[in-house]
Amino acid sequence: MSTGVYGFRTENITLHRVSTQARASKGRVFSTVADASHFTCCRGEILIDGCVHTGQGDDFVNVRGVYSRINEIVGDNAVRVGRGWFLEPSDTVWAVDYSTVSRREELIVKSKRYVPECDEHIVEFTTPITQSIKVGNFLENKSWTPSLIVRNCRFLKCNRARGMLVTTPKSVLVENNYFNTAGTAILIEGDLDHWYESGAHTNLVIRNNVFENCSTSGCETGDRWEWGEAPITISPSYRPTSADSPAYHRGITIEGNTFRCFDAPVLFARSVEGLRFVGNRLKPTNDYAPFLWQKSNLWLDGCRKVVVEGNKVHRRFPAKTVELHHMVDSDVGIGDKELKIVK
Repeated sequence: MSTGVYGFRTENITLHRVSTQARASKGRVFSTVADASHFTCCRGEILIDGCVHTGQGDDFVNVRGVYSRINEIVGDNAVRVGRGWFLEPSDTVWAVDYSTVSRREELIVKSKRYVPECDEHIVEFTTPITQSIKVGNFLENKSWTPSLIVRNCRFLKCNRARGMLVTTPKSVLVENNYFNTAGTAILIEGDLDHWYESGAHTNLVIRNNVFENCSTSGCETGDRWEWGEAPITISPSYRPTSADSPAYHRGITIEGNTFRCFDAPVLFARSVEGLRFVGNRLKPTNDYAPFLWQKSNLWLDGCRKVVVEGNKVHRRFPAKTVELHHMVDSDVGIGDKELKIVK
């Protein structure tokens, strides 16, 4: 089996106690070749509740949209795009600026035609194209974006890659789960350079979870093909270049969680406005030797309006620092005496 559960352009999905596990009694190592569940361009609410996952050849859960690159302007109201399979007539799309990865004007799809010679599609709109529609920019489907709730699940270490991946502009709640993953437990991206997984966040809450010894197969050198920088990794492909660079994600709250870590990293966050890391507990373990490249607890790059307060850091926890890049001190409000800003 490649993927346990796959959903495409499906509305309202519930997985209640739908576990994907390798059968240990038969000596099995893998349960699926790829993800336990993967949802592309869905809408309504996706609820994943009370599931247990082990033995995946890739990730446990992936919820995402698709960016489609504009390769040619075809007349006054049409374009030729790659990955046009996720668009259908009557869908509303955002124009996405490649340089800032920001959403621009909205357009409605009138028709779509497949071009077999180049394996692409001609997409026609109901109105003339705007200035944001130009070669090299992207389209993102607004009509098919889901909200997500993941709760009461156990993400266990017997898998190859990460825990859950999620990119969607709708509300996301991740609560009361146990993460004990090989790579990063929660990966939040937004990708215009390889997988083209879309969905810049506007309201994501990660609360009351336990992260225990995650990232034992984490990122040692900083190479993108390793499995994440920290238990929670926010790493869109857009990279800030200055303290004035705009943010890609918005409204991400990490609160009331327990991090039991063998190494210093807890959070790696790039390009988030309105990031809150509050009321969490950081506790050390001695179960594995430290090796991750990130030496600070929180590594922040191009983040704005950050609040770090009410966290409890054990006196033996590795490092007690918040590292800033492409930011100024006023971008961060730190109410915890244990955590110091470094640059």
